[in-house]
Order: sequence, then structure tokens, then C-alpha cells
Amino acid sequence: MPSERSEIVRDNIPTISFTAKGFSPLIVRISSGERVRFTNMSEQAIKIEAAGKGAETEKVSAALAGVGVLLPNETVVADFSDVGVYEYGNAAGDGQFGVIFVVIAAR
Repeated sequence: MPSERSEIVRDNIPTISFTAKGFSPLIVRISSGERVRFTNMSEQAIKIEAAGKGAETEKVSAALAGVGVLLPNETVVADFSDVGVYEYGNAAGDGQFGVIFVVIAAR
């Protein structure tokens, strides 16, 4: 039986988990207009934000604006409407990065 803090997820939203080892999976591929779930499974607060440099960083920051700080066992969902490469990281830790590839949605 699930604990009060857990939830049973029955949808097709890809989940990126954060543990003491970092983000998993490191690479996610979705279609434009889809969403990604971020779940903090570690014992520390994390701050997910854009990584990298250049014009793409603004787009990544906009997509992740609602994510912010995740406390242990918290989950948040982010929408990705624009095609592109979304590099993100944990501002509270070194070397903890991941990438979301958003491709054109199939018709």
C-alpha cells in the first residue's frame, strides 16, 4: 500500500527523478507540446534551472520558470511547447545536469 506521501501515477508523462547520484534519465526526448515531470527523490532541496549559454538559455529558463526549488519528495510538471534542446541542471550541486530534446510533434 502506498504511503501518504507517495502517489500512483497513471499517465504517459515522462519522469525525470533526482537522487543522490543526480538526474535520471540524463536524456529525455519528447514531442513539442508535451510535458515532463521532475521528482526530487533525494534528501536535499534542489533548484532546477537552465544550464549552458546562448539564446537557447532564455527558452529553457522560460520552460522551467515554474519548476524552481523542489524539496525532498516534491514533484512538479513543466510544459515544453517549443522545439529545441533544453539543457538544465541543479544549481545547488556540481555536475548534475540533464537534457530534454523537444522535437516536432507527429501529425
